[in-house]
Amino acid sequence: MNNCKTAATPIENGLHLQNDDGNNLSSQPYRELIGCLTYATQTTRPDLCASTNYFSRFEYCFTDEHFMYAKRILRYIQGTSDMKMVYRRDSEADILTGYADSDWAGDKNDRKSTSGYVFKVFGNTVSWLSQKQPTISLSSTEAEYLALAKCICEAKWLRCLLKEIGHPCNSPTTIFEDNQACIKVAEESRDHKRMKHIDVKYNFIRESIVNNTTKGTHQAKDGIL
Repeated sequence: MNNCKTAATPIENGLHLQNDDGNNLSSQPYRELIGCLTYATQTTRPDLCASTNYFSRFEYCFTDEHFMYAKRILRYIQGTSDMKMVYRRDSEADILTGYADSDWAGDKNDRKSTSGYVFKVFGNTVSWLSQKQPTISLSSTEAEYLALAKCICEAKWLRCLLKEIGHPCNSPTTIFEDNQACIKVAEESRDHKRMKHIDVKYNFIRESIVNNTTKGTHQAKDGIL
């Protein structure tokens, strides 16, 4: 792939691949490719996060078709090999800021949603994730709520880490969330009938707001937690 044609994006828009039933399994080095991409994703390439997460779901049921589409990531890397992460402290930026998001029932095979988050320290990206949720969400609000819970877990860990290295967060961490219904559920103490089935472990979001670990407000278009 050293001289391959480049691609503008790591994955085709709207791509939906099916799990193989075991009759057409490929002998291509698919797992090795995903392993290499995972290493790159976790260290220096957040732009590969969503696509690598998607193709990693087929490690035990991949075909030549899966391998063909996965190679697009390599063509994208070929065209972006000169890109790099630059770290410059922004004195006007908050010490820690997070962004949480989710799709809803994005996996056509099992209808599970995908959580995603990004964190910036003084305006520089330091932590990122794209991960399929363990349970099926019955609404976009639920999917966003679970993604927000994952994001706040990471925020708590990063706050502890920053404190250890001499940069304590003395104010609540701002987390951007664009689902207004999710914001209301997180901020209001009353029970929501449609959300009663959600596991109690996700409801610590309200506690983190009450304890002033994260803060919440409303904007016209984008919510902030």
